[in-house]
Amino acid sequence: MQREKIKSIKFYFLIVLAVTALATLWPPTSNYINFYTAIEKLNVRATCSSVEFKEKYIVTITINITVENPTQYRGIGVVSVIFDLFFIKCDVSMELAKMRLWFKEEPGEPLSPHSSVSKSYPYTVNMENMKEVADLIMEMQQRGEKIPLYLADVSLDINTFIGRTILNMEDVPCDP
Repeated sequence: MQREKIKSIKFYFLIVLAVTALATLWPPTSNYINFYTAIEKLNVRATCSSVEFKEKYIVTITINITVENPTQYRGIGVVSVIFDLFFIKCDVSMELAKMRLWFKEEPGEPLSPHSSVSKSYPYTVNMENMKEVADLIMEMQQRGEKIPLYLADVSLDINTFIGRTILNMEDVPCDP
């Protein structure tokens, strides 16, 4: 009888141990399962809140970048966004600058599930060698037209449990 009681206690102890292990390991395991989906679904959006000429060919463009995590995954840190800023209108296409917008050094700006992080950055471009494009932008501004700016070759620099990773993203229009 005593022996059966000890076996019974051991059995219940194993059940409690198994349930505890499952309860402890389930949240990180389920989070890990969402990792690759989260990486695929990260989204970068951009707006250009202002384009101001300081001098005839010196322009300051304020760019707002937003990185979105539309998934349940927890554990992404946004370090920076790297891109080329282009002006594209009809037959005119000109690279204005190569840029890196820093969010936060490693481990990065935390990007929670179903959330976004944003950063605004004023960037000054010397358009002395791009006078035709500068003149076109000034004319468009005077007429109240949207300035067609695009982020090309966009790369997202993130930090995750596997370390620092650079993801290639889609090109992004810089909406006003």
